[in-house]
Amino acid sequence: MHCISLVLSRRLVAVLTSSAVTECDPVLLYNRLHVECKGMATINLDNPSLEEIGSTYKNIPEVDSKFQLKFVMFFGRHGARTPIRTLPNVEQVLWDKETIFSGAEHTEIDYEICSLDGGSRPEPVVENIYRKVILNGGAFGGQLTGVGMKQAYQLGQSLKSYYVDQLKFLSSEFTAKDIYIRSTNINRCIETGRCVIAGVYGKQLKSNSVEPLKVHVDHANREVLYPQEHLHPSLKQMWHQAQHAPDFIPGSAALIKKVKELLALPDDDKRIDLTGVKDDLSTRMVHGFPIPPQFGNDVIESLKEMSPKVLQYALGGPPGEQVKYLPISIGTLLHLIREVFQKLKEGKLKEKMHLYFCHDTTLTALLVALGIFDGDWPPLCCSISLEVYQGVDDKLYTRVLYRGKVQRMFRKADELLPLDTVMEELRPFSITWDEFLLSAQRAQEMR
Repeated sequence: MHCISLVLSRRLVAVLTSSAVTECDPVLLYNRLHVECKGMATINLDNPSLEEIGSTYKNIPEVDSKFQLKFVMFFGRHGARTPIRTLPNVEQVLWDKETIFSGAEHTEIDYEICSLDGGSRPEPVVENIYRKVILNGGAFGGQLTGVGMKQAYQLGQSLKSYYVDQLKFLSSEFTAKDIYIRSTNINRCIETGRCVIAGVYGKQLKSNSVEPLKVHVDHANREVLYPQEHLHPSLKQMWHQAQHAPDFIPGSAALIKKVKELLALPDDDKRIDLTGVKDDLSTRMVHGFPIPPQFGNDVIESLKEMSPKVLQYALGGPPGEQVKYLPISIGTLLHLIREVFQKLKEGKLKEKMHLYFCHDTTLTALLVALGIFDGDWPPLCCSISLEVYQGVDDKLYTRVLYRGKVQRMFRKADELLPLDTVMEELRPFSITWDEFLLSAQRAQEMR
């Protein structure tokens, strides 16, 4: 049995020790805990069910037959993982390294990790940092779990139902030349990509020596798939203000004070912030572990409402200053997107689909840049798909899907926008890597 708080109610103990639960899938345990334990917090944070993930790309309206799908650029958040930070002064969960990663053998396929130019994998600098965090039970922090692998597999199955079965856009047989896969050089994202592709092509990629699946990664000091706040003083300042100077975000000061009271921490304790608290609680929830009993529905609801505001502020700055801060948080990725679109316009793009596996910070900033951020934290295994269609006039048009729903970019009236319009809308926020480094240098000189 997993280690849980000693103050749990008799009802919860009965649920945990029932024969139907002690050896069940963690997701089933999670569902039963939320249904049967009325005294515990029951509000979900960012943990969709397997059924929700599996239906992401179902019932999507097709565009008019006058348009033909030519290319898809997909951005997906990783699946459920072990926590990166844990709460002080509470009973710690047992993240048993022997069991927490099991139960997803069907996601195993053969694949290679390589650099962007096809060479050997760069040093996984960030991953090595995560592996210095050893949780109770022996598991490392920030690792994709068996639950996360199943989530990613379901997302792959959903992609298959839409792009392979319904649209016949991708072949039912894996073809390496049709798909390009890139990930941050962090294991949970790489493995999420593996599981998604397993959901699309399954056993075809077992011992496939003819066309091996390749996952491309870049060096940590030039990664564009997550904000580089440690490299840019202004972005680092925004993160600090969002996390540790809560007066910048209305309502967050009162909430962090409340959380510290619940954890019996002094007001000047800097060990926790709102996103860190959410991280511990959400990872417990999705794996079926009970949360500390002092966190009731009122606090969870406040965390759910406030934490995306903290993240949005950290990435885009104060309201009205996105043109200043979005370029340094997501500008290099937007530059990559515009580069890919330019190659598509010039007929130089070989693949039908690019898949990028990244993080909640990536998706939040991208949603803000596209003008479709809904104010909620991007859930596990959620995705953005930028679909490019060719019209009968031979011009290219773009449609965006977020969590399987058609969105209207940049507050435009039409769902399908000319590709040139999308590229022009992204241009003010787009910067090259050299421009990012120059901006960081100038910010440092002004300090």
